[in-house]
Amino acid sequence: MFKLVFILMIMNGSEVEGQITYSSMQKCIWYASQINVHEDRLVGNYSAWCKPVAVEKVDEG
Repeated sequence: MFKLVFILMIMNGSEVEGQITYSSMQKCIWYASQINVHEDRLVGNYSAWCKPVAVEKVDEG
């Protein structure tokens, strides 16, 4: 079975600096907007966006 998750992609120019996975689209978008709002205060050319991805759900049993 698959589930939809959202990966926060943190970019420095065209290079991927980091990725964080969220199950909530709203939470992912909020963090991306916080990075994008403050990009003028960050060292480097940082930006962020959310990428939807289907991942296989792991049974916890």
